Amino acid sequence: MCRSLKDKDYIYKDHFAPHDIEVTEFSNGKTRREVAYQLGVRFKVVPKIPLEDGIHATTMTLPRCWIDTDHCKKLIDALRHYHRKYIDKNRMFRSKPVHDWSSHACDAMRYLSVGLQEINTRQSAPQRVAENEYRIL
Repeated sequence: MCRSLKDKDYIYKDHFAPHDIEVTEFSNGKTRREVAYQLGVRFKVVPKIPLEDGIHATTMTLPRCWIDTDHCKKLIDALRHYHRKYIDKNRMFRSKPVHDWSSHACDAMRYLSVGLQEINTRQSAPQRVAENEYRIL
């Protein structure tokens, strides 16, 4: 994966990863993040938030995205197929989406959306100290 990133004609600004990138591998005693770092890839860890919030972040991000229909057909198909199972007996949908072939691509899109939301929140955070022009008499 790292080699294919370096072979691109462009440079990535950020790489986002889910919280489990901090899991230590038994084989080498290092986290996945440490291994990626040694290979030259710097990850930002996306905060662990409820699934619904991540799906909402994705629905807010998608209208701002430009998706190449020729090169991203798998992602487009996965986004179209992502769904929740309907339970006829209860006449409602399950709370979690169906885990199938479309889940992994949609999870990647969700992590991207949450990571971008985190960056935007930090950049537009309210100021901590009020600016004023009062003179103390």
